[in-house]
Amino acid sequence: NWAVEMEKAALDRDPRIRAVRKASVSAAFGEKCILSSSGIDIRVPYTVVSASLMAMAEEAGDSQSGWEFDYSRRAGRLNPRKVGVAAADRALGLLGARSVGSTSVPVVLENSVTVDVLGVLASSFCADNVLKGKSLLAGREGSRMASSIITIVDDGLMPDGIATSPTDDEGVPRMRRTVVEEGVLKGFLHDSYMARRTGTASTGNAVRGGFKSVPAVGISNFFIQPGSTSLNELLDIEKGLFVTEAMGVHTANPISGDFSIGVSGFWVEKGKVVHPVRGMVIAGNLLDMMAKVDRVGNDLRFFGRIGAPAVRVSEMSISGK
Repeated sequence: NWAVEMEKAALDRDPRIRAVRKASVSAAFGEKCILSSSGIDIRVPYTVVSASLMAMAEEAGDSQSGWEFDYSRRAGRLNPRKVGVAAADRALGLLGARSVGSTSVPVVLENSVTVDVLGVLASSFCADNVLKGKSLLAGREGSRMASSIITIVDDGLMPDGIATSPTDDEGVPRMRRTVVEEGVLKGFLHDSYMARRTGTASTGNAVRGGFKSVPAVGISNFFIQPGSTSLNELLDIEKGLFVTEAMGVHTANPISGDFSIGVSGFWVEKGKVVHPVRGMVIAGNLLDMMAKVDRVGNDLRFFGRIGAPAVRVSEMSISGK
């Protein structure tokens, strides 16, 4: 019923929505058990429900797709109709997209794109990668690595978080740990093994893929702390780019931080969206980009374990036609 409702909401949104490529709903429940010969016996029940949809829009020979999803630990908080409408709006918004000339302007990253960027940075906060020389943050503890308005938190106890549990996968109590505070790198994430190697205490960040795998360092609910700025205020710029989709963020070098990715979204002038854009490329360095963030949005959204609000970068080089 949810899938049908979601599909109908997308198709009814606008006659230019010609098809729904896929509408999916899933529900999972179970229990995670952690047992050890040292007496640990922890059992944590969980539920996860999710819905996603891809809509196709067509007009004057132009075809665009739009994807949206939602998930929750509680079924009553999921709104399938909202997912269908949002996917349709994304597809409709990109109709007539075109490229603009190469330039250097402020760039606003939608929360989903900020999540992609944070996802690349996440591994650099894991102590095992620091020790192996696979982190671009090695040797930076106590120094500034981002704008002073950026604070990054790993919170294993966040209410209803997808990775929330009383303990990590070694039975060590979860905690809330601020790894970046007002732009300054405060520390890294550890499991028991890495804590012993580095002479510190576990931060409750041991994760494992199943009972056959050994624990390793990983994030829990990892996010950029939201600010108080609305999306409209972020877009209040003379001229710039609002990025709603980035292709290939995972190809960014996690050690050097260098990246070059394709993006699409909207061209903005005098605080107003002028037209959709596609075929653009932004390039640079992840840490340089984080240092240039001058506004942080209030629209924190999680995609799995990682969450972020929209952010505005004061200036970036973009390549177009």
